[in-house]
Amino acid sequence: MAFATNPYDNSDDFVADGSTGPKPAVTLTITKLLTTHPGKAATGSRKDIQTSEPLGVGVSFTLQEVKPAGSAQPDTMKPGTPSTYELVKDAAGVPIVYKGVTNNVGQITCGSDAAYGIWKRTDSVGNPTTAVGAFPDGEHYYLLTETDSPYAAPGSTGQASYERSEPSIFDLPHRASYKDSNDKTVNGLVYKVSIFLKNVAADSKGDLTKRAVSINGNADAPQVVKVGDIITYAIEQKLYVDPTPIPADSKLDLAEIANLRASGDSTNPYFTFADQLPSVLSLSSGPSLELLWDQDGIPQSMLLTGPPARSGVSCGSTTSSGITSVSCSLSATDDVIDTLNHHPASSQVSNVRLRLQLSAQLTTASSNAASAQGRLVNEAHTNFRDLPSGSFLGQDFTAQSRLLSAGFQFVVTDLSGSTGLPGAKFRLTEPGNPDNYLCADGKFYKESEAAGAGIQIIEAVSNTDGVVTFVGLPLFDSGAPAVASAANNRLRFELVESHPPLVGSTQYEGPTVPFGMVDFSAFAGEKLSKLQVSKTINKSGLTQQGSFSFGRFAANIANPSPHKDTDGNSITLGVINWAPEKGEIQPVGTVNAIPLTGGRGVAIFLIAGLLLMVASYGMKHIHTPRMQQVRHRRSSK
Repeated sequence: MAFATNPYDNSDDFVADGSTGPKPAVTLTITKLLTTHPGKAATGSRKDIQTSEPLGVGVSFTLQEVKPAGSAQPDTMKPGTPSTYELVKDAAGVPIVYKGVTNNVGQITCGSDAAYGIWKRTDSVGNPTTAVGAFPDGEHYYLLTETDSPYAAPGSTGQASYERSEPSIFDLPHRASYKDSNDKTVNGLVYKVSIFLKNVAADSKGDLTKRAVSINGNADAPQVVKVGDIITYAIEQKLYVDPTPIPADSKLDLAEIANLRASGDSTNPYFTFADQLPSVLSLSSGPSLELLWDQDGIPQSMLLTGPPARSGVSCGSTTSSGITSVSCSLSATDDVIDTLNHHPASSQVSNVRLRLQLSAQLTTASSNAASAQGRLVNEAHTNFRDLPSGSFLGQDFTAQSRLLSAGFQFVVTDLSGSTGLPGAKFRLTEPGNPDNYLCADGKFYKESEAAGAGIQIIEAVSNTDGVVTFVGLPLFDSGAPAVASAANNRLRFELVESHPPLVGSTQYEGPTVPFGMVDFSAFAGEKLSKLQVSKTINKSGLTQQGSFSFGRFAANIANPSPHKDTDGNSITLGVINWAPEKGEIQPVGTVNAIPLTGGRGVAIFLIAGLLLMVASYGMKHIHTPRMQQVRHRRSSK
């Protein structure tokens, strides 16, 4: 694989083609990580790991030397298609196979004999025998397969079900190239190869999930929200009842809770829930905390927050600067252990989990979080103490609920286009009537009329990074089935900056002309129930096509853009403001801006219910590095 810059350091033993002197030993180290941080192209360098992740302990892997089937080229080998490769055998006719089990730091590497964490050559019947200090040099290809894992063992122990990592084929030593400081290509081999296998949640069976269980009290309502709706969220954390838990495995075992209490550490929290609601949500009820489990296959439950409140349980909420934080904690004096231990030893307790539930109202159309446009995102966090250290994990588990929403996004900058300006306010107006503002009921009112009737004007404010995110626009009627309504210009708006920002002591000015048209009329008459199940929409969103420009007021944003949403997507659409007291003046040009007709920044994304994205410590589907695509080894001449 070719890289734009040198990704290796001395510890990786990268040897450029044509180098003289002795070659280093060929070694392979794999590390099993429990996370959902997005993967990136693997280099084989130990620097590929950039964050501290929980580790997968006790996971078994098999490494088989393979070659292309027949006279085919190496790049024809496919890990999931055995017909494309053959097993390589030694002089005695025994397939060359190595096995290993990850140790307490989640690794298998080369070295002296040990029970865990070392690659071992297998004998003729497949039993691991001889520890591998190094692999042979030369042109060799290997098939890496995860064969067994405590993280993939559902059943009466109550463990979550995890998908194993997909098999991968790569060369060892690994052929790679990069550009040096003079933009010259350097080809060579990586002799000390490091691979980091990441574990990503594939569905809602992971350790932590978050989902919207009802909209306005209706559990069967389409998962779409608008200003005024009340959303009920359920956040669940998996607990394990493994009779022999693995130490330091980043899993919360009931046996570990019991050990904390037995050691006298019963008053300090061992588990915490946290949910900081985005500014668009206001807490309506909750939080409540419930223990759920299956007793001999029959669902059971107990409300921990009461009445009466159970021992060791603390739940509540606080609000600061318009943002509400919900939290719960448990200490080892609680009734969780007592409740589950009360049952006869002959009974089977499984599927144990804690459920935090709360309801919140979408009270405004302005999101402070800069979530990806067209989505209402709410993120929950949990953490717990993992034995034997007894300390909380270094990073939280996180899970997100993503609901369908109608909205769009852009950034407000200074004249440079690089610095976002907080506090700028924007409204949507009726086409041709700039004094009539879109309100929460989907109709247009003058400001005095809206105030007199107690109806909220739809308004979005740029956040601390200058990002403006409209969310929850009332495009859909309240009928059954819900339909995108074109009545009363409900799908077409002009955009106006109603209040330029005051940043520190500097007052900025912005465009006074309305920008038109913010146009969602392409969705007129569409039923939510139909749009939600569209595979195309669920994959990439339903987006307006066409140009989207602020004309002479458009910010000159660099490529790549320094402005991002919370998913890391670049925000390339921006509008400038200027500060007269700094001698800045508005740009010269036409009186009216170029119309907004959709495209980037104006979109409605339809996501069906929960899209679980465990952002840290996700627990299920393992993404193998991109090294699994075999590269044909090419000699450099």
